[in-house]
Amino acid sequence: MTQSPSAPQVPKPKKGKKGRKGRTLTLAWATMIAPLVLVVGGIAGAYLAPQDKAATVPAPSAPSTPPGAAGLTINEPPSGNIAWKDNYSGAATNLQPGQLVWTFNQTVKAGNISDKVYPDTGPCTIDYAHQQWTCTRVFVGSPPPDHNTYVVCAAIIDTQTAFAIVDDLRSGKKDFSMPLATLSSIHDGGPACMSVHRV
Repeated sequence: MTQSPSAPQVPKPKKGKKGRKGRTLTLAWATMIAPLVLVVGGIAGAYLAPQDKAATVPAPSAPSTPPGAAGLTINEPPSGNIAWKDNYSGAATNLQPGQLVWTFNQTVKAGNISDKVYPDTGPCTIDYAHQQWTCTRVFVGSPPPDHNTYVVCAAIIDTQTAFAIVDDLRSGKKDFSMPLATLSSIHDGGPACMSVHRV
């Protein structure tokens, strides 16, 4: 009958001078490294502190001043011609959220601009960040052939006027002169209006 080999016994570490010497070296190293860590940490903290402070403390804000009057321009086609269904665009100045852009047209006959102001499909899309507006698939005039001259203007309106225009368009109203006649950007002309020929 063979005896099963017993598990090897791991010798216990001897306590002696060598063990004490190793512990003494470890304590000595710790004693020397601790002040070094504190010095390096202090330098890093002094270097990073101004950056952190600058990141968390907001810069003094400029005194808020009310924006100037809002305004629009319209991009004229190089040829001066427009199609029955066309796109219009332009720039805005000081346009604020809540202000809408809508385009309107008036017929020009014998050099005279009609008193009737017709709203186009709207409102236009506004990029407030870049102060740009765009109206797409806008119908002006009658189906072809229509070789009349029109004044197309962009105007800034509020939401109440926009809802009134939508109601009028849905009802099939033919006379849109009021309240559109009060929109100065239409009747004063200027950079928000252009004279174009229908093709």
